[in-house]
Amino acid sequence: MGRYYIKNPAKLKELLLKVTKYTNREGLKRVKDDILLICQYVTDVFTGRYKEYNTLNLIVIIGAIVYVATPIDAVPDFIPAGFIDDTAVILWAIKEFADEIQRYRAFKGMGANDKVQQTEITNMENLQDAEFKEIT
Repeated sequence: MGRYYIKNPAKLKELLLKVTKYTNREGLKRVKDDILLICQYVTDVFTGRYKEYNTLNLIVIIGAIVYVATPIDAVPDFIPAGFIDDTAVILWAIKEFADEIQRYRAFKGMGANDKVQQTEITNMENLQDAEFKEIT
């Protein structure tokens, strides 16, 4: 799925809009900053602001976002503790690609423990207006 979204930037933007809305759900509040950070990373790659990414890592990170945004997953979100699998996938992606995320944090001037600030990814209007480009 990650490869599909890399080839379809308009669909990727729709996906990011959808997943950022999920971050306020009770079960995902624990990983809200992590979700916003990786969404911001993907946005900066596809708007051309961030160029030091690894394509394979990007594909898998997008795959993690897809998992959170899709209604069909291992534990349905409508049952109690239904977001536990979504949380696990996000935490796995952050841990597995820690070097990638750390390079991005440095690019943004963020320390390892800095929280995501009110930026273009948390402002839905700016994400909606962002121009996503195909990457190579």
